[in-house]
Amino acid sequence: MKMEYKLIKDCLKGFILTREPETVTDELIISFTGAPAFATAVFENEDGNSLYRLLKDDTCAIPADFLRGRVKVTVAVLNGKDNASKYACEGIYAKPVPPVGVIVCPDGLDIAQELISAHSEIQELNKRLAELNKRFDTLDEKLVKLLDGYDFE
Repeated sequence: MKMEYKLIKDCLKGFILTREPETVTDELIISFTGAPAFATAVFENEDGNSLYRLLKDDTCAIPADFLRGRVKVTVAVLNGKDNASKYACEGIYAKPVPPVGVIVCPDGLDIAQELISAHSEIQELNKRLAELNKRFDTLDEKLVKLLDGYDFE
């Protein structure tokens, strides 16, 4: 079974594009479109167990026996720097169904609402950036006027 995520750089969130429930018998292959170079996917199941997978060609695999309940998903560059990208991704809901395997699906079924929320967040950040640029331009003008009267030669 293959699941595909789309990582959105502007808001550092990831959404599952594969929306239909699937059955996993051996391992779940997950691809992360838009993942930064040298990224690691971090999975935490409902038992509190964590699984780290270095992405190769934006893809990794998770064993079926790890998938239980709500699985949290994060994609990050684990390089020890404070400014490293960290994507909070939509979770996976997994239900073991012996002897069939594990049924997996997105944990958040209201993807449209999530996308609208992310888009609103991006618009708000762009608005704040424009306000900061305007304030910077005002300060720059004041500094130029202040320094006009001085001869620095």
